[in-house]
Amino acid sequence: MMRVFFSASILCLLASSLLSNTTAVPDWGDSFCPSPAGLAAASQPNGTVLLKWSSVGGAIRYEIEVEQEPSGSGFELKANTTDTFYALNNLVAGGLYKFKVRAYCADDKSDWSAWFFFNATTGGGGGSGCAVPLALSASNVTETSALLSWASVSGALLYQIEVEQEPSSSGQEIKVATADTVFALSGLKPGSLYKFKVRAHCGGDKSDWSAWVFFSTSGVGGGGTGCGVPTGLTVAFQGDTAVLQWAAVAGAAYYSLEIEGKPGQLKWKVAVQTNAYLFPGLLQGVLYKFKVRTHCTDGTTSAWTKEIYFSKNQAPTPAGGLLPCSTPTGLQVLAVTPTSAELAWNAVPGAVGYYVELEREPSGSGEIKVFTPSAAYSAMGLVPGQAYKFKVRALCASGRSKWSPWLTFQTPPGFSGSAKSLDDRASTAAPVATPLSVQVRPNPISTSAHIWLSGLVEGEALYLQLYDLAGRPVWETRLTAGDEEQVLAFPADPFPSGVYLLRAAHGAQHLAQKVIISR
Repeated sequence: MMRVFFSASILCLLASSLLSNTTAVPDWGDSFCPSPAGLAAASQPNGTVLLKWSSVGGAIRYEIEVEQEPSGSGFELKANTTDTFYALNNLVAGGLYKFKVRAYCADDKSDWSAWFFFNATTGGGGGSGCAVPLALSASNVTETSALLSWASVSGALLYQIEVEQEPSSSGQEIKVATADTVFALSGLKPGSLYKFKVRAHCGGDKSDWSAWVFFSTSGVGGGGTGCGVPTGLTVAFQGDTAVLQWAAVAGAAYYSLEIEGKPGQLKWKVAVQTNAYLFPGLLQGVLYKFKVRTHCTDGTTSAWTKEIYFSKNQAPTPAGGLLPCSTPTGLQVLAVTPTSAELAWNAVPGAVGYYVELEREPSGSGEIKVFTPSAAYSAMGLVPGQAYKFKVRALCASGRSKWSPWLTFQTPPGFSGSAKSLDDRASTAAPVATPLSVQVRPNPISTSAHIWLSGLVEGEALYLQLYDLAGRPVWETRLTAGDEEQVLAFPADPFPSGVYLLRAAHGAQHLAQKVIISR
């Protein structure tokens, strides 16, 4: 006989549902969050080693681990960054090191990359502080290009540049990094006004942005030549369908649209011949954005428009005005037990949902990330007698807010007798003969399915919990394992078609599996 028990370590489900409109093509990619590639290490003149890797689409940050060889020799570093590079200082000259990286994409994270080995050719550390670049100028300006330059910053390893066409809503925006103090800019529009700014990256530090510097390209701008960028983007609603519209562009053959929804990394691409598109199947608690560009009859293509944000029944005003997305305040823990806590905060006007990040102290010993449409969250599966901290940020039609400050709390000790924490039970349980395995068969599910479990430890609690697209638990059960292998009937009938996440916890082991219900 089979028994099961559900853990409530919460992970926000990165999933998608397909539109019924056959012209929209969801872009899933190869995985929810691919591992970073292109790892490299470059020694700098000041003794710093600059670690680099390729950008991962949708990544919001990267986690790095660095070790000196042989492993266990004493040097070990763990760090997080939002950049695709990281500067190491104070390495042993001639020492052999290795590093690996993984990406965090919204509420999912990738597997670690393979280790990359490198030698520290020089020792020593870097300086301190990172000055703002000065003396910005644009020279050799033509109809479509310009040479941007600025004064060198002492200790700078890289410079980050942002270029925008004026007005900022025109749609052309360029972001690039370079190790030089000059950058050759191309692909500009004739007779147009641009602005650029620069900031320096000095090892693990970076400067503030410089002031904007404006310049104009030569030639005749406006609508006389080229393919016009769509203007006047609006959003209206017909039930669960969004009506996306924009002003028609002279000479347009057709238009390309890109629509994204978060959380879930949903993406649709579609081409239409008219200046409107019906986008059906809006989901509650999802923030959408769309942009448009023109394909003209002369074979040219315009730049993309700025992205317009909207959510179910909440659209930008005709003038583009939106409530600013305020940082959540008033964080509190309303109730706490040895294994759960009720987290709450003040609702943010205009918010369609909230990201919650929960960590066990000390940081790095376990974290939970989840999206919730309401200003509250029930955290389950906590460890008795442990310190935790959580923070929140809002997701609005105008974008997303900054993170709130952390709020720390502690779970009370567990009860005596059999009510031990998962960590306690994992340390006293008999060794597991085989790793925990949880499989849903068949998957996708059309009518009925079973959960096949193996690697169970007799007498140990097993937690199972199913989450929907918004990251909310919709089904759970908990049992005590009897045999090493068990089979449990999965009640798929009550749930609508879609993508779900099944999470399992058994002792110290935790697993997650994507479940698709398709009828």
